[in-house]
Amino acid sequence: MLPQFVVRHCSLVICHFQEIADFAKTLEGEFWVYSIPFEKLRFVMRERSSWLFTVLCLVLIAVFGVDRSNAQSRPVPEVGVVADDNKSYFASTYTEVDPLRHSFENSVMKGMVTFLGGDRWKLDLRAKRPLQRIYFPAQSKRSPVAPRVSDEIFYYPRVLGLAEKASARDKDWDWGLKLIYPGQLFAPLVVLASSSEARMVAATNWPPKKVKPLYGAERLTLLYEEDVPVNASVSYEAMVVDVKGNSASGDVPWQLALDRYRAWLDSHMPVPNYPDWMWEGQGFLDIFLALQSPFDIRSIRSLYQNYKHLYPWVLFWGQMTAPGSKICCALNEEMHPDYLPALPDFVREVVAGGGHAGYYSAPYYGTDSGHPRRNLETHEGSDWFLTWIGKNKSYGANSYYIDTLGWSYYGEPAKVMNLFASGLIPKDSLIEGVTDIYPAASLVAGSLAGSGDGRDGFCGAPYKTPETFDRTTFPRFGRYLFGDRLFYGGIANQDSTFWGNVRYWKRKDSKRLQVCGYVSYCEDNGPCEYGTERLAFLLGEKLDVRTPKDNEILDAIIQERIRANWWARRPVYLDTKGLELTSIPRDSKVEITRFRAKDGSTLFAISNPKLVAGLSFRFKGTSIAVPVKKIAIVE
Repeated sequence: MLPQFVVRHCSLVICHFQEIADFAKTLEGEFWVYSIPFEKLRFVMRERSSWLFTVLCLVLIAVFGVDRSNAQSRPVPEVGVVADDNKSYFASTYTEVDPLRHSFENSVMKGMVTFLGGDRWKLDLRAKRPLQRIYFPAQSKRSPVAPRVSDEIFYYPRVLGLAEKASARDKDWDWGLKLIYPGQLFAPLVVLASSSEARMVAATNWPPKKVKPLYGAERLTLLYEEDVPVNASVSYEAMVVDVKGNSASGDVPWQLALDRYRAWLDSHMPVPNYPDWMWEGQGFLDIFLALQSPFDIRSIRSLYQNYKHLYPWVLFWGQMTAPGSKICCALNEEMHPDYLPALPDFVREVVAGGGHAGYYSAPYYGTDSGHPRRNLETHEGSDWFLTWIGKNKSYGANSYYIDTLGWSYYGEPAKVMNLFASGLIPKDSLIEGVTDIYPAASLVAGSLAGSGDGRDGFCGAPYKTPETFDRTTFPRFGRYLFGDRLFYGGIANQDSTFWGNVRYWKRKDSKRLQVCGYVSYCEDNGPCEYGTERLAFLLGEKLDVRTPKDNEILDAIIQERIRANWWARRPVYLDTKGLELTSIPRDSKVEITRFRAKDGSTLFAISNPKLVAGLSFRFKGTSIAVPVKKIAIVE
C-alpha cells in the first residue's frame, strides 16, 4: 500500500499532459491506460509495482508541483442534512478560505469542504443541532448528461449491476432502491451515463464507511444515516466524476467513470491473491444434496470421477437438512445424520486425491424478528460463523463456501475486512456475491436473471439491454470494475432460468417467472437457451455446474478455453473498451467482449448463436472477422 501523502499529492500534480502520455506509452504492461483525474492524463496503474508508482509520483511532484487552479475550475459539492426536526437543510454557497478549502455555516451545521485533488473532496462537518442523515455530495439541482432524459441511464452496483432508464426514475426526490454498501452493493458509487457523457459519485472513505448511494431525477448522492449529536463532528470523502466519451468508438462513458474509482481503490488495497489451485480446472461441481432422495454417495462419486479433470472442485449445498427436503441454506452448523459417515468420507477421498471439496456455510443471516441477523462485528455473530467454518473443516473440507457474505451487510466494514486479513475467513473460500473490499473469489450466479420476486422490474434476460428496456440487470457493469477478479457464474440462484435448453423460464410454479414475463420476452427476443452459459463465457467467469452432461454450449466453452490455454493466461476482462461494434446488427445476437492476457496480448470472446456469416468488428483500426461458431476465442 502506498503512503497516503504520495496518493494525495499524486492526484494534485500539474501534468504536462503530452510528456506524461508519452512516458506512459513506454510502460505498457506495467500500466493500464485509461482516463483518470485530469482529462488528458491517460494512465493509472492496475498491474503495477508500488515502488515504481511511488518513484514516478514523487518525480512528478518535484518537477510540476501541486495544482491549485484545478480546484477553482470545479464546482464545490453541496452538503445536505436532515436534522432532528425532520427538515432538510442544504449548504450550497461557500466562503473561500483558500483555493482548496470552502467553509459554510447555517442554523444546523458548520463545516468545510476541501478539494483533495483529481475528482476527490472531503467534508468536515460539526453539528449545531442533532442530525439524523448527511448527504455528501448532495445535489439539489438536476445534472443531465444528455439533451434528452430518455437517452440517460442510471447504473447501480447491486448483484453485478442494475440499470434503469433515467426517464423511468424521473420524479424529483424519488430515490431508487436505497441499499447499503458494503454487502448489498458491491461498491459505494452510482453512475448516470449516456453514449457521450457520464457522471459518477463515489464514497472514498478509508477505512470504508456504511453508505447508501442514491439516484433519481438526474441526481446522484451519497447518504450517511448517522446520528450526530450537537457539537459532534464527522468527516466523509467522496469522488465526483464527470467524463466524456464516444460509445460507438469503444470509449464508453460509464467505463471511463468506473476507471476513476478503480484507480482510487487500487491505491488502497491490492488485487486479491487467489490460491493457485483456484485457477486450475474450469470451475466447480455444484451438488445440491437436499434435492436428492434418497441420498446416494455412489452417484456423486461417479459424477466426480467422470468430470474431475474439468472440475477438480466439488461444493455441497444442503448438508444440514434431510435428503429430499429441497432446503439448501438452513442455519444449522451440524451435518444431517443421513449423510454420515458417507459424505465426509467421500470429501476426504477427494482431498486425498489432490482435489478440493467444501460445504455450505453462512453468517447468521437471521430468519425472523425472533432470530435476527448477527453481524460479524459482534462476538455472537463471528463466533457462530467461525464455528460453522470449523465444523465443515472437521467434516474433511479443504475449501469453503460462504453464502450471502458478498451480497448482505454484516457490520462495520473495517471489522469484516479484518476477518479476511487475519485469516479467520480462509483464503480457500468462495463467497456469494462480490464486495470491492472483500478479497475473495465470488459466486456471481444470479447476476443475469436478478434476485427478488421481480416486482421491482429488474428482470434480467439474455440480450436485454438498458437502452431498450426501462429496467434490467446489467452484469457487465460490475464485471468491468472487477475485471481481474476470479468470478464463478452458472446455474445457482435465479440463473438456472436460462441454463441449458430446458427452458426453465416456462415453469408455471414460479411467481417470479410469471411477473417477469419471460415466456413472451424469450419468444420475441431469444434465443434464451444457454443464456447463462454464454454470459459466463463472455464475462470470463469460471463455471458453476450442476449437470455437465449433454450441454453443447458448455462443451464448446470448455473446448475453446482449453485450446486457448485460457486460465493460465490470467485474462482480465475489459468489456467492449476500444471495440467498434456498430457493424454488428442487433438482431444477429452476436456478442463480443475483450480481454487482456498477462503477457499483454488481446483476446476476444465471441458468441454467435445464430451462426451468422460475414460479420466483422474493428479494434485499433483493424477489422476482425466474427467466426461462424457459436462460441469462439479469437486472438
